[in-house]
Amino acid sequence: MRYLFILMFLIGCDSTKQHENYKLNTEADLILTHQNHPHGFQNYQCFLCHHPDNIHKENRLNLSAFDYAQILVEQSGLQSCQGCHGKNGAQ
Repeated sequence: MRYLFILMFLIGCDSTKQHENYKLNTEADLILTHQNHPHGFQNYQCFLCHHPDNIHKENRLNLSAFDYAQILVEQSGLQSCQGCHGKNGAQ
């Protein structure tokens, strides 16, 4: 059983990554809510699911601030997320 797990893990490492694509229609859709982000709502370790190298690759909303998103993530890490995506349910 252990060897099967290791084999599956190694196969997964070789898969081609896709840029994350969410249904964003307006700027308001960027703010994380329980409805639009149910699996990650109130989970503050964003990079467990969203790898920094795989986010902010396409400007789907044509926002001028988008050009700085990847730079902010590189410089500030998780602290940069709240500026555009809200508090993710934090009080």
